[in-house]
Amino acid sequence: MEENLESKPIETPKQEEVKKEERPVERKPGIFSRLINRFVRYRRVLEIAQKPDKQELTNSIKVTLLGIALIGGVGFVIYLIYFAVMP
Repeated sequence: MEENLESKPIETPKQEEVKKEERPVERKPGIFSRLINRFVRYRRVLEIAQKPDKQELTNSIKVTLLGIALIGGVGFVIYLIYFAVMP
């Protein structure tokens, strides 16, 4: 069984035959309309937002301070280890 392994050249279409798809040009919104849209979104958020009550505010402050203290403590421990190892 002998197969004919002749390679045929791949035909490429000529430039005239290739038709470019004409797409309508999509324009991005201008900077003015983008700013207006952003302010509209901010306004919606502010309309939905509520003031926290005293208990919620107190708990939020406690959690924030605890996080700051924890990160500061870890940083201080790393600082002490660094100077203990690197005399």
